[in-house]
Amino acid sequence: FNEFGWHQQKCEEKKKSCLPLFKQYREKDGQFYFKLTTSSGRLLLQSAAFTSGRDAGMAVNELKNHGLATDPAIITVVDCAQKLTGKSACIAEGACREEVQEALESLRQAQLEKQK
Repeated sequence: FNEFGWHQQKCEEKKKSCLPLFKQYREKDGQFYFKLTTSSGRLLLQSAAFTSGRDAGMAVNELKNHGLATDPAIITVVDCAQKLTGKSACIAEGACREEVQEALESLRQAQLEKQK
């Protein structure tokens, strides 16, 4: 790498590390969950339980592709005061819909840039 190439790579790595992050996992109850956090780890969105990892993954993809304007048959996003039922996720306490939407949009834009 020349100096410019190294610098460009470092900038791209830093930009990628500043992106929000979806984390999918399985709890001891055997159910599958996901959460969306900021790059610093602050919780923005937490899902209800899904019976399969595939369903949780479909919900994550729906959010990544369409933001909060998702298909309610796949995932419904509610405020933290509402009870989670079915295929849903709630906006974390201290976060707002606009912040979640911005995080989802930044992930979508990063994916579009990657495809170029």
